[in-house]
Amino acid sequence: MTVTTADYTTPITNLNGSDPKVLLKEWELARASLETARENLHMATCHGRDFQCQEPGTLYKALDEKSEALQALDAAIDLATAWVLVLMKD
Repeated sequence: MTVTTADYTTPITNLNGSDPKVLLKEWELARASLETARENLHMATCHGRDFQCQEPGTLYKALDEKSEALQALDAAIDLATAWVLVLMKD
């Protein structure tokens, strides 16, 4: 998905608000941390051999839960990216 700033509520910086440079650093750090978390979760093992002694379907439930967590991280990365794009213009 291509992130556009129109998809998210992003700030319009002003003299009474936060320093745009500080905000940019914070959101860049957040985005980098989320990307690292996504990479690590993606690489984390979720293999059938670890569920063979459980109820049928347990592996598929675990895979679905992992997929949902990855999707949530993708959404958070998109949000952080939108903020970075806006703040880079300041």
